[in-house]
Amino acid sequence: MSVATTDSLPSGRRDTARSGARRERRHLRAIDDRPRRHPLVFIGLYVLVGIAAVMGAVSLNALAARDAVELARLEAEVVTAERTWSQSVADVAGLEDPARIRMMAEQMGMEPTPQRFLVPAQPLPGDRAPEDVEDPAKPVLSADH
Repeated sequence: MSVATTDSLPSGRRDTARSGARRERRHLRAIDDRPRRHPLVFIGLYVLVGIAAVMGAVSLNALAARDAVELARLEAEVVTAERTWSQSVADVAGLEDPARIRMMAEQMGMEPTPQRFLVPAQPLPGDRAPEDVEDPAKPVLSADH
């Protein structure tokens, strides 16, 4: 303390002021005196975050590569299936050929029919002519009357 401040206080108060100032100084500290954190903690944290990011990118790349291989395999299967289907369609078209069917029937001993269509011995109920059908509403709906 300076002389100017010590002379202005009475002697009894000067001692209590000094002890009070000491007491206050013990609880006070300068702004620059705060404890510093060690930079290794932050460096370690940054390194861990970097490693995690790299490992995540590598994992995603591996998953994408696996899916690309699976896609190529499936596309090859689709091409093979389309070829098989086209060949099957061509085989069916060859088997459905009327000339081939006629030749196979002749080889089996079948003979062609003299008529193209079968004719029943007596007329079927739906074979009547439209004029023979008696419709009570016909005179009403007819444009001739």
